[in-house]
Amino acid sequence: MTTATTAPADIQALLYRYALGADQRDPVLLASCFVAETKIIGPGYELAGPIAEIIASELQRRFVWTQHNVFNPLYAVNGDTATGATNCIASHVEKQADGSHLKHDWYIRYHDQLVRRDDQWRFLERRMDVGFTSTIAVNPLG
Repeated sequence: MTTATTAPADIQALLYRYALGADQRDPVLLASCFVAETKIIGPGYELAGPIAEIIASELQRRFVWTQHNVFNPLYAVNGDTATGATNCIASHVEKQADGSHLKHDWYIRYHDQLVRRDDQWRFLERRMDVGFTSTIAVNPLG
């Protein structure tokens, strides 16, 4: 059962579920992060509806590898709701037509509204603020 003292760890577990679900293209794990009315808002887009399936399939279509590193979460809990932010460096590797690979790092600050349902924290709204990006060539191992 989530209490005021366990809320920070339970919210951090939500952030990790989201990152791992995205990186593994796992719609079931991603779905555990959302409620039916969740909205995700990013630069030039807004997602609603079957968000988990949209995220998993879009990442699978566009990238051969992703790694979302989340850190510095700070959330204010008020009963079964919470608001706050966390930072993320999200690496996205894409294969080029010539067989080379490019890694795009996105420097993100997520602004979140959370709700606790069925004793688990979930995103109600997630706003993605991408402050900077960088791109470098990378080489796959193996």
